[in-house]
Amino acid sequence: MRARNHADRRVRKTQNALYLALAEIMREKNLSSITVSELAEKADIHRATFYSHYTDIDELFEQIQKNTFYEIEQIFAPDPVLGKNMNSDEIFGKLIAFVYENKEVLRMFLVEANARVFYQKLGEIVEEMYLDIFWQEVKNLKTEENIKFLAKYHIQGCLAVISAWAEDDYRESPEKIGSTLAKIDAHYDRFMFSLFV
Repeated sequence: MRARNHADRRVRKTQNALYLALAEIMREKNLSSITVSELAEKADIHRATFYSHYTDIDELFEQIQKNTFYEIEQIFAPDPVLGKNMNSDEIFGKLIAFVYENKEVLRMFLVEANARVFYQKLGEIVEEMYLDIFWQEVKNLKTEENIKFLAKYHIQGCLAVISAWAEDDYRESPEKIGSTLAKIDAHYDRFMFSLFV
């Protein structure tokens, strides 16, 4: 068991080195122009080590996306006792904290043009959470057919703020970004509720 833990630690260390190296290189280059040799050199590993984990750089990139979405979904997973108990301020707060804790890797998804799939999927996760909360609060009121479009507009705008923050190398504090999103969210919530009165 101890040998396995040591091996697992080594694998995690190699993966983290590759994740960070890819994020750093993608500040300067497009994913399709990165070679395994330069990535291995940046991560300080042998090319053979890279190929023992991945077939190519695209597979590494997809694995990073998959792992990141898994972590995000775990953050937003319903509480086993209380169920879905977060409000929109908490959702954005947790998202901002996660982005800041993983800022180098997340930057390559939030800024780079070839990472639009990540951005769209993140939008879908947050939109679903937002709509779940919203429908709970207005469940006894009449429905509005365009509500999904309005939620998409709102969430994409909030994610654009987070994306701009990443593009600016996280110069503002997470608290300031959270406060900005809370203000946007409060104003938009008033507008959304006005549709139901």
